[in-house]
Amino acid sequence: MRIVLDPGHGGKKVGASYYGLHEKDVVLDIALKVHDKFIEKQDVWIALTRMSDIHVSLRNRCIMANALMATHFISLHCNACRSHKVSGAEIFHYKGSKRGRQLAELFEPYVRKFLDQPFRGIKESDRLYVLKHTEMPAILIEIGFIDHKETNELLRKEEVRQHIADLIVEALNELIKKKI
Repeated sequence: MRIVLDPGHGGKKVGASYYGLHEKDVVLDIALKVHDKFIEKQDVWIALTRMSDIHVSLRNRCIMANALMATHFISLHCNACRSHKVSGAEIFHYKGSKRGRQLAELFEPYVRKFLDQPFRGIKESDRLYVLKHTEMPAILIEIGFIDHKETNELLRKEEVRQHIADLIVEALNELIKKKI
């Protein structure tokens, strides 16, 4: 099994940024923690679209996943909302993709446990570039709303980021067992 894990943004593209915390840093840290858990595994190969604070275009992220013939693509992000009152995680898959929906459903129980906040649902989108231009089942996980003060404070903590990474590892282990 070949999985591409995509920590969103990078370099000058910070993503959502509130109270001095940048989306690009949160998701890279979590992705690296997940990657480290799979270095020794023989039955699965995890590639990251970036392993440092560099910018990789959306197009190149998709080209990489497609060229590697990945079996699954998982993009990690933090959300933001103008009201700064919205909290919770959500998962997106490409509109009409049955296998994308299956992947989202497999991840759902784990994503629900990320921050002890409401789960905002599994949603379809035909507008998210990485979901539209990858050739394998793909999901985009919004870990939480970085502009929400409580969420922001949680995402600053090493133990919270490790907890999220551990839950992603658990979901990936289930994916490996089920081979969907």
